[in-house]
Amino acid sequence: MGDQPAAPFDTYSAELKEMAQVVWSVVGDCGSKRNDNHGDDLDEVLRQAEMYPNITGGVLDDFFRPDGTGRYPVEDVASMKERLHAFPARKLDLWMVLYDMQLGFEVKEYLDLCDVVTFWTWKGNHLDQLDENLGKFAELTPGKRRMAGCYMWDYGNDKPLTIGQMEHQCSTYLQWLERGEIEGIVICSNCIMDIGLDTVEWTKKWIDLVASN
Repeated sequence: MGDQPAAPFDTYSAELKEMAQVVWSVVGDCGSKRNDNHGDDLDEVLRQAEMYPNITGGVLDDFFRPDGTGRYPVEDVASMKERLHAFPARKLDLWMVLYDMQLGFEVKEYLDLCDVVTFWTWKGNHLDQLDENLGKFAELTPGKRRMAGCYMWDYGNDKPLTIGQMEHQCSTYLQWLERGEIEGIVICSNCIMDIGLDTVEWTKKWIDLVASN
């Protein structure tokens, strides 16, 4: 978060080397300042991919501004995609993050360039519309690989999610996964894992239950 982690990413990639797949951020989240003048971390991501075969792509996180514009022009994103796809050792995927409040943005040009799009609900009270919003997400991303983003904290309202909200979120995602509408669930641990949140403990048990079935 913020300007961390900053390049070089060697230490972090080494710690993640046992993971099956790793996708590095290409530009940093919205709190990052080092790339505000249209810089990016793509060279570093490609350097890491040369050393670690489990690195499979780069992601544009927090990419759209509140006014609906992208942090980078479409042409720049197209160039990023080209460089990722042209990586000599293997094709690397371009990922993008999309939030529920961005579903009405005119961003099709950007989404069309991506290989994988992840969908996130920023405010916990908006989880009531999750199934409807996932439908809109699917309409915006035909033919794309889709992942569902799962928060365990209500970042939009700065408070814990309830167990009911967590259960609704996870059960809805599981239904979409079983139908083949999404290919996976991204559970965001960020800075809230193992600090005593009820939602974290519930999610651990839920993962074990789903894995055992």
